[in-house]
Order: sequence, then structure tokens, then C-alpha cells
Amino acid sequence: MNFQDYALLAGLFFTFLTSLIVISSRFVRLESEVKTMKEDIEEFNTLRDMIYRIHAQNDLLLHMKTKNQSQP
Repeated sequence: MNFQDYALLAGLFFTFLTSLIVISSRFVRLESEVKTMKEDIEEFNTLRDMIYRIHAQNDLLLHMKTKNQSQP
């Protein structure tokens, strides 16, 4: 092997290392985005549950109101 072969191998090796660094940084960024999405989903579920509770309370109040109005 001559110098050009070693230079080519070194270039390929450093290109491979650079690719690994870029890919790993994208995975780290993707992981943080997934974490943010999980937090958003958890917040959405909490808000949805609150809305369901409020809706159930409104139904109960409406039922009690109509029941009281129907009694003489």
C-alpha cells in the first residue's frame, strides 16, 4: 500500500466518524422532541379529563334543574 491508499482510507474513516456524529446528534434531538411530545400528550390528557368532568357536572346540574322545575 502506498501513501495514496492510506490517505484514502484515512479520509473514508474520518467521513465515517463525521457521519456517526451527525447521526447521533440527530437521534439526541429526536429523543428530546419525543420527550416534549410525551409531555404535550400528558397535558392534553389532563385537560381532556378536566373537560369531561366539567361536562359531567353540567349534565348533573341540568338534570337537577329540570327535575326541580318539573316538581310543583
